Formats: sequence, C-alpha cells, structure tokens
Amino acid sequence: MGNTMSLPPDFWHNVLYLAGIHWAIMLSPGPLILYMLDVAIHQPLRNRMMIVCGVSLASLVNVTLVIGGIAVIIVNIPQAQMIIGLFGGLYLGYLGISSIWIFINRKTHSAKVATQTANAPKSKRAWKWFVNGYLLNTLNPKTAVFQLSIFAQLLSGGVTGVAPYFFGGQVVLQSFACWTLVSLLLSTPAFTKVFHKYQYVLKLVFGVLLVAFAMQMVVDTIHTYA
Repeated sequence: MGNTMSLPPDFWHNVLYLAGIHWAIMLSPGPLILYMLDVAIHQPLRNRMMIVCGVSLASLVNVTLVIGGIAVIIVNIPQAQMIIGLFGGLYLGYLGISSIWIFINRKTHSAKVATQTANAPKSKRAWKWFVNGYLLNTLNPKTAVFQLSIFAQLLSGGVTGVAPYFFGGQVVLQSFACWTLVSLLLSTPAFTKVFHKYQYVLKLVFGVLLVAFAMQMVVDTIHTYA
C-alpha cells in the first residue's frame, strides 16, 4: 500500500512540465480556440460553458485511453488514424462553411436567431454545444499530439502508483480551467463590443480559417496514412 501511494522523486517537476506544455498547446492558435471566438459572436456564456464541458469530457476520455493503454493500440493502426483525421477535417470544414453561410445570409440571420432563441428548448440547444465541444477536442490534431505522444511518453517513463491518475486529473482540470477562463474573457464588455460591431465580418474570417484548418488536416492525413 505504501508503494502504491508513493510519488516518484521527480513528481513535481513532471507536474510543472505537463502544465507548461499543456497550457502552451491549448492557447496556441488552432481550431478549438478559433471556434470559441466564432461562437462568442452570437452565443451567450451559458452555451460557451457547455462547449467547455464537452471539451473537458473529451480530455477525460482521452487520458483514460492513454492510461489504460488503449490509445497505444489506436496509434498503431494507420487506418484508424486516417479515419479520425479525415472525419476531423470534414467536421471542421462543416463548422467553417456554416459560419461563411451565416455571413452570406447576414441580412436574414439576426431575425432567424431571435426566433430560434425564443422557440427552441434550452436543453436541445445546450446539447448541441456540448457535442460540438466534445468532438472538437477529440478530433483536434493538437490534442492528439499532446495526449497520444507527450502525455503517453511521460507515463511510459516508469511512472507508477497514483501518479498516472494525478497527471490525468491534472490534464482534465487544466482543460476545464483554460477554456472557462477563455469563455469568461470573451464575455467582457471590451470583447463583446468588438464582436457585435464586426460580428458578420468576424464570422467570415473565422469561417475561412476553419475551412483552411480543415483542408490542412485532410491533406496531412492523406499524405501521412494513404
């Protein structure tokens, strides 16, 4: 029992190492932070927090797969990696095209949003944002690089006992904390004012960038696994 609960000598060094890399990856430009900016234009804090919950659940699932050794099996199956990469690219493309479509139909979009907001059940809308957050984090290539390589490498370096579960919990909590802070920041008056003033131009910009990320993901996946 004593050996199970003991911590390795470099435990706290690994905690700081994991925190530094994870925060840097989460806040670097990528599909997820771009989507959070896009959603902030028209969606309230409640819906953005549902995205955060979806992202956090995806992190929990991913680290569980790594700790359980299942992720290693997935990594060693090129067909599975190709399917995940292609599906992720197509999903990002769908989100980007949806934003571009809103820009094209911007004259009728405001009235449509007001009608849907008044009539649609809140639980249904909340479920949609939760699923989007889960899929975006699951299919995010930066997440795969971190959780399937860096995090897995850390665990393979003789880490035993409670340490893997502590590191896994650390990743999940950091994901929740990071995207909660981003969501709250996007609710400040300064951001809200800019978003409302340039909302449809920003929709177009974010949509084009999401489509660009999608195309890069598809091309990289085909080049790597085809």
